[in-house]
Amino acid sequence: MDATAIEIKINNFPPLRVVSAYARFCAEINRKFLEKDFLKILNSGNNLIIAGDLSAAHKTWNNTRSNNFGFRLKGIIQNYPNARIVAPFTPTHINSRSRPGVWDSIIDLAVFKNIPFNYDIRVTDDLCSDHLPVILTLYTNSDTMKIPAELFTNWENFRFLLKNKPLPIPEPPRNEHFDVAIGRLGENISETLVAASKPKFKTAPIKLPPDIRSKIRHRNRVRRFWQRSRDPALKNELRTISNEIASDIRHLSRTRWEKTIEKLSPETGTLWRRTSLLKKSFHHIPPPKGRSRQYRSSPD
Repeated sequence: MDATAIEIKINNFPPLRVVSAYARFCAEINRKFLEKDFLKILNSGNNLIIAGDLSAAHKTWNNTRSNNFGFRLKGIIQNYPNARIVAPFTPTHINSRSRPGVWDSIIDLAVFKNIPFNYDIRVTDDLCSDHLPVILTLYTNSDTMKIPAELFTNWENFRFLLKNKPLPIPEPPRNEHFDVAIGRLGENISETLVAASKPKFKTAPIKLPPDIRSKIRHRNRVRRFWQRSRDPALKNELRTISNEIASDIRHLSRTRWEKTIEKLSPETGTLWRRTSLLKKSFHHIPPPKGRSRQYRSSPD
């Protein structure tokens, strides 16, 4: 895999590494995705953008068909909760040996890792090539973007705010005027989405690591099989996997709590804040009352 990287500084944001990458899809490498090379690039920085021809097509990013590179890339990104694939909605590679649109694919894309900015990605036809140019724009002056799953958007407010924004109407027809108008429209939509949204959580929920999530998926699959067959062997396997998951989660919680304690310091004030929370008196909540105004309690 060929790669060239630069590092830039944007405002108060940590250094951002941008990597131009090219993954060859040829018989010399047995048409296998170079996972080791890609992982080296992906782990080379905390705030990272990998962009280029990755030869990876998958239905997840608007392709009609998926190839081996696409399956491997999707599998890698699924193990990184802070990474995501960013791709345009229209084909980036035109296959001239097939009917128009049949074998065209989206293989020129980007991978974001810890990138909080709003963005716009689009394809242009400025060059006479089978690979169309892709323009990726980061809106660094707008509010930082939250993960969509962590946002609640008021769509009525979104429509109202977007309606009141000026519509970018291009001047006499020219390619550069259309490009500017499309860029402004994308910026309007991104900024309006941020303005009409609010976070669902004060602090984002912590995701489980990939190995525990894999065990949970396996447990759910075994449970479905057991519910259909009632096989005692599957019941034992289900119980074993459930106990392993519970043990792994307890160990993970203990490890995270130990790391939290290690980070406490009187210099930053975190030690005293945590101490005051632990010393806070516990208020016992009585059980609910029934119609007879008597307390209800379960036999347990």
